Amino acid sequence: MPSDPTAVILPKTTLKELLFVARNSNKSLLLANYSGKPAFDVAAAELGIPPADIQRMLDVFVNLQRILSRYGWQPDALLDGAIPANFERTLEKNEKTEALHLWSEARPAIAEALRRINANHPLALITRAEQLAYVQEKLYSHARIVTQIRPLFDELGNEILRAIVSHELVIDYFEGQNPRRIQIALDAADISELKGACERADRKAASVKDALRDKPWETSVLAESDDAPPTQAKDGGNPNAAG
Repeated sequence: MPSDPTAVILPKTTLKELLFVARNSNKSLLLANYSGKPAFDVAAAELGIPPADIQRMLDVFVNLQRILSRYGWQPDALLDGAIPANFERTLEKNEKTEALHLWSEARPAIAEALRRINANHPLALITRAEQLAYVQEKLYSHARIVTQIRPLFDELGNEILRAIVSHELVIDYFEGQNPRRIQIALDAADISELKGACERADRKAASVKDALRDKPWETSVLAESDDAPPTQAKDGGNPNAAG
């Protein structure tokens, strides 16, 4: 556990998210005072804040709480120590001056929001659940299927005798913070099986959600189209990531 908060190094992407919160500190206070239904769309309608901005700010505050818990710090150590020190250390001169001024102006509102957005906050609970769902060794990024035609020639290579259509599944994913790719050959039967597996997963998720509809808690499918989109930047489990 570092005794000096200024020695903790935060990723530059995290500093960007902290500055986003600083620029929207008034919205952070509105969010902190929200006590309604734990659903992003409901909160967005009530607060007048886009769901994506709610998600983004909550990610920051949940991660700040995680850092405080991990290191056993009081908020001042983070807000007045680690974060300004990282602005000083990481940013260029003009950017640094602007960031430090903005942080100083927004600091009281951010401190109050940090105090209120705790484990019991209705929306923070959703964010924590989503973050836990993404704590995996490998995280999917995106996929595509490449379709190719391969001609088969006669022995001399003068004439095409046959052509085969084949598919290749290309999956991009992250292992920690490192991008990875795997390429898998598919035939027509594989395509049909893959499509069926995806459709079955959709049906199972809908069935579980419907079965739990009468429970006292909200049940949602992770990153479903009617939910706020998940944060795309994955920190690979970095305990210092705050955004």
